[in-house]
Amino acid sequence: MLRITETHNGAALRFLSRHGPFFNFRQRKGWNPLLPILLTVQLIGLMDMLFAVEGNGKRKEESMMQSEQQMETPNTLDLVDRARFAINAMTRSTNPEAEHAVYFTGVLHRNPPTLLREIPLYGKFMEGMALMRIMTSGEFDTRPPTQPVDFNRHVDRVWREAFLRKLENQELSLVGAEGGRQLAWLAIQYKQTQDSMWKELGETVIQRALKTTVHQNGYCYFPTDAEGTMPTAWGATYQGWTLQGVTQFYMATGSEAALELAGKLARYLKDHSGMFDADGRFLARHDVDVPLNPPATRGPALHFHHNGNTMEALSEYAWASGESEFGEFAKRCYEYARSRPDSSPLIGFFQEYIDDWPDNRGVIDCETCCVVDMLLTALWMTKAGVGDYWDDIDRYLRNQFAEMQMTSGDWLTRMTEELPYRPPGEGEIAMGSPQRWVGTFAGWATANDFFAIGAGPGIMHCCTGNGSRALYYLWENMLEFSGGELQLHLLLNRKSPWVEVSSRIPYEGKVELKVKEACDNISVRAPEWVGSSNGALSCRVNGTPRKLRWKGRYVHIGKAAPGDKVEIAFPISERTVKETVGGVPYTLVIRGNNVISISPPGKNYPFYNR
Repeated sequence: MLRITETHNGAALRFLSRHGPFFNFRQRKGWNPLLPILLTVQLIGLMDMLFAVEGNGKRKEESMMQSEQQMETPNTLDLVDRARFAINAMTRSTNPEAEHAVYFTGVLHRNPPTLLREIPLYGKFMEGMALMRIMTSGEFDTRPPTQPVDFNRHVDRVWREAFLRKLENQELSLVGAEGGRQLAWLAIQYKQTQDSMWKELGETVIQRALKTTVHQNGYCYFPTDAEGTMPTAWGATYQGWTLQGVTQFYMATGSEAALELAGKLARYLKDHSGMFDADGRFLARHDVDVPLNPPATRGPALHFHHNGNTMEALSEYAWASGESEFGEFAKRCYEYARSRPDSSPLIGFFQEYIDDWPDNRGVIDCETCCVVDMLLTALWMTKAGVGDYWDDIDRYLRNQFAEMQMTSGDWLTRMTEELPYRPPGEGEIAMGSPQRWVGTFAGWATANDFFAIGAGPGIMHCCTGNGSRALYYLWENMLEFSGGELQLHLLLNRKSPWVEVSSRIPYEGKVELKVKEACDNISVRAPEWVGSSNGALSCRVNGTPRKLRWKGRYVHIGKAAPGDKVEIAFPISERTVKETVGGVPYTLVIRGNNVISISPPGKNYPFYNR
């Protein structure tokens, strides 16, 4: 197949950037300034299709499964491997006949399983896909790739073309998850290409938002009506996604207008929205009339994620802006959410609803979005200097979060093949191969199972989009290199321009670093169970013992040259813990921070088969 590179599109973008302000469609009679890029994207898509046609005239679907062969979970957690799984799920859970609109819901406990609720131009997938492409570009592989670097990239191109048409028609609204995530996608395009086209498009969106928001004393909001009514509580939660997108655009571009808008939105959400009390408790509840699947039968219900997402947005803004007030407030929210009776910070289980539930489902389930809220809030607070939450991140990531990503589809066949056949209803299609869902994140999991019958249909793809975001930001920030110093915060596999990390946790207490760039000092965070100043932790550089210096939880190794091999060893042992999670008592066997078995076990897609 002829490979069409991204540089073709970049040339069109640079051409377009020379044609003056965007959205001023009447500046030249008969001239649409977005036309060059639209035509270029269409041409790329057409050529891609022409050169991917088999002899029978049908497009050959690229498959990461290599003829649907089973993909196995990595022996040790590798976030790049998980990103490949996510790409599989995001590109194959779409309708190619409708510009790859996303099938948001997967109904699993039926024969056959079905897909429904098409969402065109799904912002959470746009952002998540762009981030997964960065991770799986080939530059960061620590193992042989299981799919082509350009796997199903035609889906990205279709979404990009549709998004540009949306901008052309001035249809982008920043209120809600779609607008916020799409603005974040714009920020990623600029960050990756440094092409002024993307920055100018985003600036235009920001300027329009500053004009359409209602401005009060130091804060602003998007009104619910022409009279300027301020949304509060549940209605205000949708502007948490807006804050995320605006903050990310500021971080990518340094836009002063974006910083102004983000600051005023953050002030509104913290102090005026009615979403939180002064102690950070979640308050935004939805009533019985909110459309849910399964349908709500009672209300108001206290939904974790709609509150937690804004908590995360405030913590990210605190880091980006340096305004510690917002970080301290996010910390109060985080500690409140972390301490809920049905949660388990030991493994990273956070329930979909807090106290007030919308139905009598009989199961206290965990939505991936809730775990992501906690993971990323912990990350941004740590980066903002509010506290040190790497231990929390390590436990959540290795356990509930990692288990909630589907890495095999065989269980769906086993679970459903004995059920009576029921043809898909109106608006549904049969799922087909269950392997198309590999990489999906669970919508309604328990502490021991991906799917709990009665909790929900099984899959809601907001979780896949948010799970992908978490994969990227944890992968990006697990190590840092600045001023000649390398810091390693999480002992996971990671390839970077400076060092390649190979972790043997939980099978062995050992981490190896292959140095690629000269380091004045390498500092490594000791695992939680090792603690600080533990003489049992040792280090060898090129086989020679290295004297270590401790500073808090970090062990300082000293200088390293390109080609050096650094080996860090420490004790790791198993322990048995009794933990009640979601109202159910469990017995956990934990090695290091990894749960390696849970009793009672799950029934459908059991967790911790390690």
